[in-house]
Amino acid sequence: MRVFAKLSPQVMHKRFFSNKTFQDLLCGQVSGDSNEMREFASRICRDYLYGPWKSVTPQNIGFKHISGGLSNLLYHISLPESLVKESKDLGEPKEVLIRVYGQTHGDGEHALEALITESVVFTLLSERGLGPKLHGVFPGGRIEQYINARPLLTMELADEKLSVKIAQKMASIHTMEVAKVGLGKFQNHNMCGFSVFPFIAGYCDC
Repeated sequence: MRVFAKLSPQVMHKRFFSNKTFQDLLCGQVSGDSNEMREFASRICRDYLYGPWKSVTPQNIGFKHISGGLSNLLYHISLPESLVKESKDLGEPKEVLIRVYGQTHGDGEHALEALITESVVFTLLSERGLGPKLHGVFPGGRIEQYINARPLLTMELADEKLSVKIAQKMASIHTMEVAKVGLGKFQNHNMCGFSVFPFIAGYCDC
């Protein structure tokens, strides 16, 4: 499947995402495992990460298309061995996950609201240590901490100890105090009452 066919309407709209890097991806209509995607991933890492990431190329990065995303395109990107030591010295990650946003529900302002809200929630969870670290945000996606993990097996879902841990984590999320961030009518409340805040005028480049 080609990227162009999976992207949401607001991502495809040129007046919203004016960043040339992402527009190159759109216009190319490249496939998930193509050389163009490898080029795109290396360019994103050079532009948004630091230290040894400034030296990566399409030829030397580790690149793997991760299957299983319901709507987003996921890529595991890693530094070449020659640059790993430098990343440790500078405190930079040696591997990251690039998420390219896929299809969202709704259209127009509602789809944009959902996209912004999801990004805000992810950032809040990251800051509180309840989710992967956020390394960067680019037009049409974000760079996340790569966690080498797997989904639970069916038999593991019945494990009482695991269920307790999951319930505790969910409770932590739903009792979070979310501070006012100055966006629209987004006010102090816990995550149980989290609602989509109004469309932010001036957010898009139009």
